[in-house]
This record gives sequence, structure tokens and C-alpha cells, in this order.
Amino acid sequence: FRILRGGRRGGRHETLRDTVRWSYESLDEREAALFARLSVFAGGFTLDAVQAVCVDDLRSGDPLTDAAVADDDVLEVLLALADKSMVVADRGLDRVRFVMLDTIRQFGQEQLDRRAESAVFRRRHADYFAALAQEQRGRLLTAAEADAWDVLGMEWANIRTAFDTEAVEGDIEAAIAIVVAVGWFATFSMRFEAFSWASELLDRVDDAHPRRAALLGLRAMRAYFTLDDDAVALAEAGLALDPVDADGFCRSSLAAVYLNNLHAASASAALTGAWITHLDDASPENRLWAEAFRVFHLTSHDPRPEAAERAEALLREATATGSATRLALAQWARGLVASVPDRDEALRIWDDGLDAARSLSAGHLCVHLLIGLQLHFAAGRGELAVTLRRCRDTLQLAYDQHYLVGTSHLFGVTAIVLARAGRAETGAVLLGAMEGNGHLPRPNASRAVARALGDDAEPHAASGAQLTVNEAAATAFAALDDALMEIDTVS
Repeated sequence: FRILRGGRRGGRHETLRDTVRWSYESLDEREAALFARLSVFAGGFTLDAVQAVCVDDLRSGDPLTDAAVADDDVLEVLLALADKSMVVADRGLDRVRFVMLDTIRQFGQEQLDRRAESAVFRRRHADYFAALAQEQRGRLLTAAEADAWDVLGMEWANIRTAFDTEAVEGDIEAAIAIVVAVGWFATFSMRFEAFSWASELLDRVDDAHPRRAALLGLRAMRAYFTLDDDAVALAEAGLALDPVDADGFCRSSLAAVYLNNLHAASASAALTGAWITHLDDASPENRLWAEAFRVFHLTSHDPRPEAAERAEALLREATATGSATRLALAQWARGLVASVPDRDEALRIWDDGLDAARSLSAGHLCVHLLIGLQLHFAAGRGELAVTLRRCRDTLQLAYDQHYLVGTSHLFGVTAIVLARAGRAETGAVLLGAMEGNGHLPRPNASRAVARALGDDAEPHAASGAQLTVNEAAATAFAALDDALMEIDTVS
């Protein structure tokens, strides 16, 4: 619809509603019925989804009314609605997708309420997308992974709506099933709102609930990503309830805290060593992280041949399955092993991993893991201007995705780069911010700042400890921009 320009906003809105109402009144009974039912979808829908959710249950012998929508009629009625601009057909993708504009969808919801059909079709919608989430989870970490990412990405708004329906209407088991089904996709694709869904449900189940441990693990994941001190306690509580941890949410959260934030060698040794003995009934994602974190521990704290063996096994599994995520994590692990004798070889391996992760999404979690490692190894060498720009771009990517733990992790690398640029004071502030938010800097970052400032680093670090991650990020961006401007001016 063409919205008239000029005049008051309220006037334009009423003009649009009048136009929608006029168009709706021109629909025949089948078109009006389907139009109202389509309003249960959020963010668009496919023909398959409409056929599963919106058709009438026409049993043999039942009279066929003018308003009945049969399965065979759906495409014809959809195209008629598209011709009348009540829906828009998007043919730019491999699969045709239909979309309703927000104002039209809102009007459709009002009509569905008037027909007293809202509860029925919201329930059908929730059931369909709960099943879709479960089905697509089974395609992750397989050769069909790229298509699963496309489907889950396009249908995320519908999955959110399905979760809301289940949570509001009190079907807690169905709501939990949705959250657990999308938990690992949400992690890899940085859709952190799913962790909030888990937190919402956790407050509504008791200790005896069989899925409480998984919900505790997901809440621990949120705590890790947001640098919340509760991550370890939540994950340990989940493991106390369910030592098997089939989905791996609890152990993954613990390993991430021990290895990334606290550098706790003995704790990560015990965790990752025992983890690989709990994989008989584990999900594929759980098995993948168990092997990957074991390599991370060994290369960080206890170099031995086992690390290389496990990394190569990850690569064989990735090659056999055709999964881009498996390949990205395998190359992450192989690069960690290679970095001990040959940093250049590690950087090449991590490049291969980046290609795999980016084939799914530029914001894939593994992209952050890999570029962070590459920057870590390149921060102290190479041309300063290039390193500064790369540091800023990497930090911006993490910050834009609200990846707080990743942003904080990059403060250490940024401190090294700023020390090279003659801004070690700001580097000390960033290291202080890391510690203030429960994230210990790595020794090379502390050494770089200490070499430049000596004891003078302490007051700067103390001031940084008072900053939030967002405040420290603003400080980092300003210092990086100033350093780049100075280099450009001199050039």
C-alpha cells in the first residue's frame, strides 16, 4: 500500500487502516478466513507452514462451506491474497516465502479474534514450529547444516512466537522442548535471547523436573556470555542434578569459564578429563565441545600428544559429516596444537576454519573464536596501522553482537596493540576492566603493559576496574581511533 506523505502520523495510520479494511471487505469468505489465520505467523511463512497450520480439518462427509480452506486450495487462495496486496510473495530465495506487513497482520489478528479462532490457530502454529525446531536441530552438525541455518534463521521470529504461546498458555513441557532444541543453534548464531527464555522457565520448575539441569546449563551459558559471576554455581547445580548432562550445556559453560575467564588449570583438567567419559548418551554438540575443550585445556596447560590426536579426530569427523561448524571447531583445535611449534601454520589453519564458519554466518560464534586467536598471535608484530585497524574491526564485531565476554577478552589484545602505539595507560585501564568484570587477562597482555608502565600501571588498572564492559569498550574505541588518526596524520 502507498502511504500518503505529509499530515499527522495518526492520520496516516488511520488512512492505512481504512485501506486495509476496505481491502479485507473485498475478500471472499475463503480468502477472509485464510487472511485472518495467517496473522498467527511472525516474520513470514512458507506454503508448507500454511498448509500445516491454517487449513480446516475436513473429515470425509463433512459439508464444505464457502469459508472452508482445504489443503488443495491454499496456494490458490494465497496467490489471490498476494494479488490484492494482503500478503507479499518473496521469490528472492530458494523457497518462496510470504510476508504480511505489520499493520495488515495486526488487522488480521483482530479479525481472527472476532472469529473466535485465535486459540486454535496459535496452538497449531506453536505445535508446527516446535516440531520444526526439533527437526532442524537434528540437521545441525551434518551436511545439511547450511540449510538448517537458513531455515532456523528465517523462522526465528516464528519460533519466538511459538515459545511465547507455550510459555503463556502454561504448556511448560512444550516450551522447554523448544528452548532445548534451539539452545545450541542460539549459541552458535549468537541469539542470546534463547538463554533468557530458559531463565524464564527455570523459575517455573522445581528441582525434581527432569529438564531442570538443562535449563540451569542454559542459564549458566547466559551468565558466561554476560560475565555474570553466577555461571559456575549454575552449571555446578545442573551437574549435581544430572551428572550425565546429555546436552552439554553445563559442562560447556564451566569449561568456558575455567579456560577463557579464570585460566584455572586444575579445575579445567578435572572437568575436561572427566567430560569425555560422559559421552555415551551425549548429543552431537556435547561430544564436539567435549573434544574441543579437552584440546584447549591440553594446549593451554598440559601439552601432550593427546591434544594432536583429538584435534585430528575432530577433523576426520568434520570431513565425514560435511558440517561447517565441526570443521571450524576442528581447525580451531588444530591451530591451537600447531601454535606451539609454528605460529604461521596455526594462522593458516585458523584461516581455513574461518572460511568454514563464515559459510554459515559472518557472526558465527566460531568466527569470534578464530579471529580472536589470530589477533592474539598477531598483536605484537606486523605493521602497526594494520594491526590497529584489525583490532578495532574485531572488537566492533563482538560489541555489535552484544558478545560481552568476547568484547572483554579482546581488551587484552587491545591493550597489547595500544601499548605498541604508545597508549599503554589505556591498555592498563582495559586490563583493569577485564578483572573488574571477572575476566583475567592473559600473561602476555599484562607483560606488554608492565613493560611500558611498570608500577604506574596499577592506578590505571584500578580505575578500569570500575568500568562496565560497555564503558571500557567506548574507551577502547576512542583510543584505537586516536592512534589510527595519529598514524594517518604522520603518514
